[in-house]
Amino acid sequence: MEKIRDFIKEHKIFAVIALAAVFVHLLVFFYLLQLSAAHPSAVNGSFPMIGGGGDSTDYVNLAENMLRYHNFSLIPGSGSNPETFRTPAYPFFVAAVILFTGGIKAVPIFQIVLLVLCGFLVYKTALAFSSKYKAVGLIAAGLFMFDPALFFTTQFVTTESIYTFLLLISVYFLISRSYPQKIGYIISGISFGLSVLTRPSGILLLVPLAIFMLWNLCHSKEKGSYLLNSVYMIAALFLVVSPWIIRNGVRTGVYKIASVDSYNAINFNVPQYFNYRYGTPIEGVRSSLHAQIGGLSDLEQRDIKNSAIIKAVVWNKMRGHLLDYAVFHVSKSFNFFFSSGLKFDLNFLSSFYEDSPSNLVWHPEKSLVNSVLGGNMRQALGLFKENAIYIPESVFLLLVFILGLYWTISMRSRSASLFFGLIVMLALVTGQLSNPRYRIPVIPFMYITAAAGAMEMLARRRTGNWLADKR
Repeated sequence: MEKIRDFIKEHKIFAVIALAAVFVHLLVFFYLLQLSAAHPSAVNGSFPMIGGGGDSTDYVNLAENMLRYHNFSLIPGSGSNPETFRTPAYPFFVAAVILFTGGIKAVPIFQIVLLVLCGFLVYKTALAFSSKYKAVGLIAAGLFMFDPALFFTTQFVTTESIYTFLLLISVYFLISRSYPQKIGYIISGISFGLSVLTRPSGILLLVPLAIFMLWNLCHSKEKGSYLLNSVYMIAALFLVVSPWIIRNGVRTGVYKIASVDSYNAINFNVPQYFNYRYGTPIEGVRSSLHAQIGGLSDLEQRDIKNSAIIKAVVWNKMRGHLLDYAVFHVSKSFNFFFSSGLKFDLNFLSSFYEDSPSNLVWHPEKSLVNSVLGGNMRQALGLFKENAIYIPESVFLLLVFILGLYWTISMRSRSASLFFGLIVMLALVTGQLSNPRYRIPVIPFMYITAAAGAMEMLARRRTGNWLADKR
């Protein structure tokens, strides 16, 4: 108890912000719990599962089958087909909650705990960059814990809470000087490996991490020691991920993490591109592609054994369109950076009622920009009037991006570049599938870079010097 009191005394401002966040997120939880009980036949009547099936249903089914049959499969039974589309980290988390509480209703409470831990890691990551960044850490942690998109993350059965937590641990121990570098890099590797087993596409975030480590190696005075510690990090990552890859290989004959890439390509990426470029109905493109893979069922498309067949069909379809698709994919990252988290929340809130409207605009800021660029000012003014409550959030996110970019360019430091690299890489990974939910794992770095940019701008204006040392 004495240590807890000392900790709160040392970090009392953070403690106040965290307690306020817990209070507000718990209020939302109990409100949604009451709504779901009052409207059980609504889309989100099965709260905290996302209505309409999909991700939440899969995670809960996998967790229940692990507990009942000790088998990681969507199909009940000890000898059922192995699941290779979903990875095990988050279903294990859900299974642990079910084991200790008897059901999934408590999942949001545990995710609110993770929110506070993430907030503390945001605070500590800012301080790891510079001891003069306490205000930066507090601002970033506060903005993070009260970000509108986070109210979706804490309340529903989705991977974002634990994925963000694991990614933050990895980055914190990678840049922190409070621990022996070897220990820090091993912990970073373990945590990054677990994050990959939470969301397989996150493996691509290894690119900015690798660039950061190579940059550090070039500036290290003890290159041999640093290289060895980097090997420890990669080895720790491999030791965490490899058992899952081996399991998939032994059970299916295909040695890879998951089949998410091929499934998303044939069902979302390619159909959406042809709909955007040629106006072909998404379902028409999807049906054509499904016919070319022999009419595989949805469950069979998720099977890692069929990834190669699906990729061959997708590659053949996209041949000659790759450059145009790349431009399309990158252009859609607009939603990643600037779409309204509040609008996203309210769309889900409306689904707690049986008569929820079906014509809600998911990305009003994008529609507004398109109207202005198209010269349709009447439509633009109408959109602004209808969505005025959401537009300020997008303007704020634009300011966050500009301040973060200013800090990254001005500091020209390895850690600053790592933060911004993670943001950009995740935006590129999600691309056309972007929405506020998918930026959540890098929102901490968006707010750290923005708060640091604002503080450094003020420091330069007042004293002409940088507040923090570049490193």
